[in-house]
Amino acid sequence: MLNSKSVDDTLPVHVAESIATAHQLLTSPEDWYDHIRRFPTALVLASVYGLRGATFDSPRVQSVYKFLDGVTQITEIGATPPMDIFPWLKSLPDIVAPWRKKANHIYDQGRRSWGAMFEEAREHMQQPGSPDSFLRRLLKDQDKFGLDDEHIIYVCGTTVSSKVPTVGKSTILPC
Repeated sequence: MLNSKSVDDTLPVHVAESIATAHQLLTSPEDWYDHIRRFPTALVLASVYGLRGATFDSPRVQSVYKFLDGVTQITEIGATPPMDIFPWLKSLPDIVAPWRKKANHIYDQGRRSWGAMFEEAREHMQQPGSPDSFLRRLLKDQDKFGLDDEHIIYVCGTTVSSKVPTVGKSTILPC
């Protein structure tokens, strides 16, 4: 996905999303923060799934940020016990391990979101002229890599989740 040819192939997406962001900034400058946060998310959604995130309020963009906000909450210092240092904490029953319920909820939320985008993108790919994407290439070579749909859902979902730059609820702009 990040080799030089693939990056060159996404240039039209970068141009289109840059123009959309400039338009949004000019027409509603008071929402500048959300416009800027939408931009990297839209780039990743288009590159991975071939789907747009036209506004910050679009369900796709919101599902990415909702998942990332949840991950941020459970990974903040003090939010969960140091299970890497004390592995026995993993064997505690759920009644005394409330962090496990929260983590499982966030995991389920991400899985549902990624699965929905996967299905939407796969359906969208059937339309003539649909854009190329990382998902399209993975599905094309699915048998070659020995990946089933579930693996592809996770590969794409974690790619999106790891490429949208966040700190808490703010977005870090690429330099």
